[in-house]
Amino acid sequence: MRTQKNAPTQHTFRSPIRDACKVTFGQTFAIGLIAGLVSAGIIEFFEFLGWIQIDFEIFFGSFWTREISEMSWWIGFGYHLVISAFIAQIYAFLFRSAHRSGAPVGFAMGLIHWLLAGLGTGFVSMIHPLIPGQIVGPGLFVLGDGFGAAVTYFVAHLAYGGTVGFLFDRVAICDEYPVPLSMRDGFDTHENALG
Repeated sequence: MRTQKNAPTQHTFRSPIRDACKVTFGQTFAIGLIAGLVSAGIIEFFEFLGWIQIDFEIFFGSFWTREISEMSWWIGFGYHLVISAFIAQIYAFLFRSAHRSGAPVGFAMGLIHWLLAGLGTGFVSMIHPLIPGQIVGPGLFVLGDGFGAAVTYFVAHLAYGGTVGFLFDRVAICDEYPVPLSMRDGFDTHENALG
C-alpha cells in the first residue's frame, strides 16, 4: 500500500504546548489594558440600560480631584485601565504558580477578584471625600446602587478574569501543532541514532 509523503499521522493533532514564563511583563500589561476595556465596556453598556446609576470613572477620578468634572472622568478612566493592567500581573503570577491558564481559570480568579474588589468599594465609599455630600457611595459589592449594579459589577469582574485568562493562554502557546523531531527536514533518524 502506498502512502503519501508527509501525510498527517495520528500524532498530528496534539494539545498545545504552553510556556507561561515566555509571557512578558509588557504583554501581560497589554492584556490587562484590553481586559480593563472589556470590563469598562460592560459597565457602560449596563449604565446605558439603566441597571447602574453610579459612574465608576467619576467615582474613582473624583477621589483624586475632589470634584465632579470631565477631568475627573478621564482621570478615573485612566486609573481604571492602569489598575487593570497591574492586576493582570497578579493574575499572571497565579497562572504561573498554578501551571494553568485559560478562560475557565481566569473566570475563577475573576470571582476572587470580585470578592476583594467588592470589599474594596465598601472601604473606598467610607473614605471618599465627596461621599455622602456630592455622590452616592456604591458600598460593599456596589449594593448601595441596587441589585442591578451589583450584578453588573459581578459580570464585569468575571469578564475581566476570563479575558485575562484567555489572552494569557493564547500568548503562552509556543507551538500549537508541534512537529515530532523525527519528521523535521534534514533529520535522519537512523544516522543520528547510530552517532
